[in-house]
Amino acid sequence: DIPSTIVSVPRSNSSRNHQFFKAGIEAGQLYQSWLDKIDKSPAPPSAWFERLADVLISAAYYGGLANPRAITCLANTLINNRKPLQKIYNFIWIDLIWASDKDALNYQIKKDGKTSWQTLHRFYLDNQTLGLLLSLYKCKQSDTLERTNELEQNDVWNLIKGRLLTAKQTTGHNSL
Repeated sequence: DIPSTIVSVPRSNSSRNHQFFKAGIEAGQLYQSWLDKIDKSPAPPSAWFERLADVLISAAYYGGLANPRAITCLANTLINNRKPLQKIYNFIWIDLIWASDKDALNYQIKKDGKTSWQTLHRFYLDNQTLGLLLSLYKCKQSDTLERTNELEQNDVWNLIKGRLLTAKQTTGHNSL
């Protein structure tokens, strides 16, 4: 047997450098201040967008939702769909679908003679994120929010950044 052609795959640059360690320390400090903010407040935030930011932060930290496109899709799904939860037996998840040709888990859609690629990601909620999601849906959503266009990735990051930062903190661009 002749082995198949060896394909070389270029490696990405290492993330083990001073800049990434500083960003990790800063992200940890922001996370800790967010936890302190939640622990010290007697009630959940009254603003719907702050509760949405809490759900997104929890999904990233506790739920492992690390893809920025998935977090953006989660934000838009929660805004546009009042009942996003799916359940079979004891499994609860949210279907996240976004258009992308760059993600590893894509499937092809043929509609009206056109072909497009979409990514389907099932986000299984952890207990912390599920509790924050229920708190989000208990809060009355404003009517202007329903008429808002879908959020872009930068809008979602600004929403998260605004919730993580206190008045005294600043952050570099790389940590968020």
